[in-house]
Amino acid sequence: MSKWITAAAFAQRELAKPISPNVAGCTVKAAFASELSGDAFRLVFAEDYNKKKTEYVSAVVEVEGQKRQLTVNGAKSFVVEPGKEVRTDRIEIPLAAGQEITLLLAMGKNRSLSETALAQTHTVKGDFTMSGYEALPYKCPLPGAPFSERLCGLKALEVEVADDAISGSVAVLGDSVTEMGFWIAPLRQAIRQVKPELAVLNLGIGGNRLLYDTKALVMMGANGFGKAALKRLDWDVLALHGVKAVIVALGINDIAQPGGNPMFSPPKSQIVDAAKLQTGFREVIDRCHAKGLKVIGATITPFEGFPTYNERTAKVRNEINDWIRNSGAFDMVVDLAAAFPGEGLAEGLHVGDHLHPTPAGGELAAKQIDVAQLLSLMD
Repeated sequence: MSKWITAAAFAQRELAKPISPNVAGCTVKAAFASELSGDAFRLVFAEDYNKKKTEYVSAVVEVEGQKRQLTVNGAKSFVVEPGKEVRTDRIEIPLAAGQEITLLLAMGKNRSLSETALAQTHTVKGDFTMSGYEALPYKCPLPGAPFSERLCGLKALEVEVADDAISGSVAVLGDSVTEMGFWIAPLRQAIRQVKPELAVLNLGIGGNRLLYDTKALVMMGANGFGKAALKRLDWDVLALHGVKAVIVALGINDIAQPGGNPMFSPPKSQIVDAAKLQTGFREVIDRCHAKGLKVIGATITPFEGFPTYNERTAKVRNEINDWIRNSGAFDMVVDLAAAFPGEGLAEGLHVGDHLHPTPAGGELAAKQIDVAQLLSLMD
């Protein structure tokens, strides 16, 4: 007997059509890694935002030089209906934890409006899923666009393991500080050295908030920062196979976004205090506990020097961090903020905006996590 376990997952946000590449009729090439080993695998495509069905003309994967046509119920072309998921047929290629998969997608005329951020993404007009893509130069339909490296529609990679396998994952529900992966990568490496059958799933979305959606003007009304975590929790986390614990690394955008640059920020009417954040965190905890999952709270890193840093936002951050550390509401706390004493990130530890840690800052944050305690929580 065997079962399917999520070995990689990707949080979707709404495509901002006017400022994003139109990949209709294009082949999109991307690479990503499996976080778990398995005897076979399949991909999950989903459409959380489009109001029309998304068309895939052809989908091909390549692993260690082995190229396979993806099919759904035996057919190479398939569609994904709005609000639905589609799983491909089983691909009988074994995967090892950390192994890279290359995905080639030939999109139909109705492109996905649910985008997933992946590195190493290339796009070119036409269907080159089976041959010829290697000889083509990089070409983005909208050169220079900030959203040129997006792959639409992919939701998850699932691997097949023995029914008695202890494989599973910890999912990280977060914002851009999570999505950038600078504290996720060292945590993943530390866990893999001890328990390679445990994946760390990065479900961060840049700009994401716990309590509210953010439909910034720059996104042309699209939900480019994703739905509020309270809304996407079921779709992005609880629906995955094998999740044992959830790290909640959110709150900085709830505190720092409202009242900022109107092109990127929500209205002042959505300014929150620590009490509102506590209510939101408790809802996440209750819903995860109802599914038998452990919940780990992450403290919010400092942001003095960022445009919306002020006495009020500093006060809210410190109050909610005190609550995360001391309330006992979470099954465990990872004190990321402890890596950065004071109200700001030191020079060399932020990317230039005083908000997002650098890889060096991410390493410091990851060192605050008691990996042994985290693993024992999921035994």
